Amino acid sequence: MDIKMSDGTGFDLLQKLSPVTFKVIFITSDEDFAIKAFRFSAIDYLLKPLNANELVEAVKKAEESLSKEMFDMKISNLFANLERPKNLQKLVLKTSDKIYSDNIQDVVNCESDKNYTTFYFINAPKLVVSTNLKEYEKLLTLFNFFRTHQSHLINMAYFDHFIKTDGGNTIVMKNKAEIPLSVRKKEEFLILLENLQV
Repeated sequence: MDIKMSDGTGFDLLQKLSPVTFKVIFITSDEDFAIKAFRFSAIDYLLKPLNANELVEAVKKAEESLSKEMFDMKISNLFANLERPKNLQKLVLKTSDKIYSDNIQDVVNCESDKNYTTFYFINAPKLVVSTNLKEYEKLLTLFNFFRTHQSHLINMAYFDHFIKTDGGNTIVMKNKAEIPLSVRKKEEFLILLENLQV
């Protein structure tokens, strides 16, 4: 972000965007703005004329800072989860612009799209994260989740009913979501249903 612009300053823009939930790299020809820049949690402060290597380093520093925030939240969740019962565990989810800490028991189902996974919640907006479904399957299977299909993972706590049809099989969740059940997963799923009834 440039500091001096034709219709104001970068600080004016940041105040309009408050709260600032992203990292900022300021670029200017005036060193007097440095202290104020860092009060806005700037990752770095670059002077004009811009040096390409310095810009690369500043962006790397921003990425490292975001990774650290993610790590800090994971550690915080770890200690909190150690004190919670299993049905109140939390999961850290990172979208393109934010980091969330969500209750695992609130996840109804997950759907994959190549290297992205969409989380659907019982009473919250969906979240899209840039991690493939396989990584979450390893974790969530411990919490009564079942992989119904190559692209779908469901929370059995929200299972409502099962529809058998000639053209395929469909699982309906309590939020009315319809989830496909692959042929190769059908027998395993039916066994799981029988065990739930015991």
